[in-house]
Amino acid sequence: MSRPFFELLHPDDALSLIREWAAAAPHAVEVLPCAPEDGQRTLEALQVTTRSPLGALGYHTGGLLLDRGWLRILGAGCDRLPRALDRWNGLGTEPPSSATLPDDLLSAGTVGAARQRLVA
Repeated sequence: MSRPFFELLHPDDALSLIREWAAAAPHAVEVLPCAPEDGQRTLEALQVTTRSPLGALGYHTGGLLLDRGWLRILGAGCDRLPRALDRWNGLGTEPPSSATLPDDLLSAGTVGAARQRLVA
C-alpha cells in the first residue's frame, strides 16, 4: 500500500546532507533544481521519506551533475537533465525493488561510492 505524499515529508530532511557531500566532493557537483510537481511525483513513486538521501534527491532536485556532467545522478528531472528517477526506472504505484541512480558512468568504483552514500 502506498503512503500519501504528506507522509513522505520528514522534518529531518536530507537535502542539507546532499549539499554537504556536494561541497566536500573532490570534483564540482551541481545540484539541479526541479519543478515542485515533479519532485512530488518522484517522491510518491519512490515511497521513501525525505529523511533518506534518496527521497531528498528525488523530491528537491532535478538531479546532480558531477565533474561537469561526466556523472549524472537522477532526481526528479529538469531541463538540463530530462531523465527523472521515477520515469527512467518505470516506477508506478509499487515501491521499487531496485533503481538506477547514476547515468553515463566511466568508473564502477565511483558509482559504488556514490550509490552507497545515496541509499544508505
